[in-house]
Amino acid sequence: MSSARARAFTLLALVLGLLTLVSTHRYAGSPPQAATEAPERFSAARALVVHARVLGDRPHPTGSQENAAVRARLFAQLSSLGLAPRVLRQWQCGRFACAFVHDVIAELPGGAGSDALLLASHYDSVPAGPGAADDGAGVVTLLEVARALRAGPPLAHDVILLFSDGEEIGLLGAAAFTSDPAMRRVRAVLNVEARGSRGPAMMFEAPVDAAPLIDALARADRPVSTSAFAFAYRQMPNDTDFSVFRDRGVPGLNFAFTEGIEQYHTPDDDRAHLDPRSLQHVGDTVLSTTRALAERSPLVARGGTVVWFDVLGLVLVRYPRGLAVPLALVATLFLAIAARRARTMPSLGSAALALLAVVLALGGGFLVQRACAREVPFVAEPRPVLVALHALPVAIVLSLFARRAPKSTVFGVHALGVALSLVVGALAPDLSYLFLFPALVASFTLLALGPTALAAGIGAVAQWLPCLFLVPTLIPTLGLDAAPIVAALVTWMLVALTPFVRGLRVARGVFGSLAVVAMALVLARRGPTFDRAHPQRVTVRLEFPQVGCPRWVVDATWGGFPWGHPPSGMVGGPACGLDPGGRPSVVELGTAEGARKVRLVPSSAVADTLLLPARVRVLRIAGSTAQPVAHVSRFVGDRAAYAFVGVPATGIELELEGASVTPSSCTRSVRRSWKEGPCGLPGPSRARRETSPWWPRLGGEFFAQRAPSASFSGVAESRDMRNPCVARGLLDGEA
Repeated sequence: MSSARARAFTLLALVLGLLTLVSTHRYAGSPPQAATEAPERFSAARALVVHARVLGDRPHPTGSQENAAVRARLFAQLSSLGLAPRVLRQWQCGRFACAFVHDVIAELPGGAGSDALLLASHYDSVPAGPGAADDGAGVVTLLEVARALRAGPPLAHDVILLFSDGEEIGLLGAAAFTSDPAMRRVRAVLNVEARGSRGPAMMFEAPVDAAPLIDALARADRPVSTSAFAFAYRQMPNDTDFSVFRDRGVPGLNFAFTEGIEQYHTPDDDRAHLDPRSLQHVGDTVLSTTRALAERSPLVARGGTVVWFDVLGLVLVRYPRGLAVPLALVATLFLAIAARRARTMPSLGSAALALLAVVLALGGGFLVQRACAREVPFVAEPRPVLVALHALPVAIVLSLFARRAPKSTVFGVHALGVALSLVVGALAPDLSYLFLFPALVASFTLLALGPTALAAGIGAVAQWLPCLFLVPTLIPTLGLDAAPIVAALVTWMLVALTPFVRGLRVARGVFGSLAVVAMALVLARRGPTFDRAHPQRVTVRLEFPQVGCPRWVVDATWGGFPWGHPPSGMVGGPACGLDPGGRPSVVELGTAEGARKVRLVPSSAVADTLLLPARVRVLRIAGSTAQPVAHVSRFVGDRAAYAFVGVPATGIELELEGASVTPSSCTRSVRRSWKEGPCGLPGPSRARRETSPWWPRLGGEFFAQRAPSASFSGVAESRDMRNPCVARGLLDGEA
């Protein structure tokens, strides 16, 4: 390598390294603002004080006493802001259960406009953890946003605050709100969620025709979003409360931070793990977007389709989707003119090699993923995998490009970029910016400067910028499943450096990179799947049939079964000598139009879930028509059942068709210790896979970590020790 090329390569490497460091800082969140911040601004410090006061530090799932306590404190907090909150109480059915949900609703009056903007979050948690991030962060974000809005001038439109209940058991509170009269005025929704405890607040879901919404988001201080994530999310089966409004044709934006998934739905989802920078970022983003939308007159949330991406959170670049192909044609024209001026032709061989490099990286990333051979996508120590996914593209690019001529190579590589921008722009416009932005910048630079080192360097920077957010985000968000995509993106970034690698010692670079890959894979293979900070989720329940011996029901909800080979479904074991306590009762109320009317009443021990056999058809609940809700419950072995959550002490009135209903079983979690396996379940069969529980917490869910010994010991604990029965069944008489 010549000294001039070496200096250019060193300078470019420094620039790209600096960009990478800046992106790490920019995508960590926003500096948290103190409680003394101006009243019209969002302050994470103020929000955290409210978080401690309203959410507390205990799990508060739908139907629990803690849920009611959180709701009362939330109501009081809204009242202290000068608002007039109300509670919507309603039975609502979903895919998993029916529940008596309690939505908390408040409104900030605006100007004369009748349209309203809805801000939504859910205040219920899973039984396993206190839900400080999911979705306590969303709750306090809306509370602090409401306080900041009241400190400023009134907006043109009303802002409705929805704190929904029952999200974790099937989006029930959001579905209940759609029947509220206030829903008729909603023209757009901003939903705040969390799938982790840290990271930037990313806007990851929006409708296709979202141009006005994206324009409003662009006014945020540090917008973080890309249409590529919105495109990917549309292909996934995941749901949030936002899905309820989306499916009813209401446009909006969905926000969440997604790093720190090891705390998601675990006891570690507490305030100690909640990153104030993430809370500040989501608050700033939602507040500025709310003001931008609610100041519109009229409030227009649909109209125009755009492709968008942020550059280091500094600016949100966007362009109409219909321009994806025309802009790619402009890049093609620029590149053709630049090649003609340089009296050269783009090297088809270099273009083919660049495409081959990306294809090889996809395959190599898949092999890296398979080499880890994990039953879960998220592992306790992902850094060795990340090293392998970065070293492998280095080996690929060096082996393919180190002997290519620089002038023809730079034109060939960017010719491939132009071709990809044309194809992707036609087939998947939301992803087109990954190729279109580098192609436009590189072709224009080559046209203006010619095939110089400076032009090649600018093209390389342009190729890195769109990927600086995606590459470090994919593994924390999608886990090892994203390995092929990460390897391909890193390779695409490195391909832009090919004009500078000619003359390098290929063999040394290739073998060195492959050696790094091999060592990284060895470390990844030997590393823990779970550890104390990255627990496995395991659910333990006790089932008490009417006759026969009680049994444990154990389900590893993430990562297979911790004792031996992963089972199909749940595994049971005997638990004799335990008393289920009181049982629920069935009160016959008569018949109406051929349907039996009954009242299901919890026992004196207070149960928060009642179960019915699936062969009974529920026609009405508390006088309202019921949706079909039969499903296989995770908590009653392998039998299908209806589940009713949050049943009051007075019971619930049902109209039924079908078999008789008799009290027969109680499912609960109790304080209990065991060794080798819980109450007769087999112990670990493979030392390499063995796990042991730690910090067992509420709701019968405990969390396992890899342990060096073969013993299994721990405790499962009910979510409310005053009420050991978590789910009280009415399944008919089989043992």
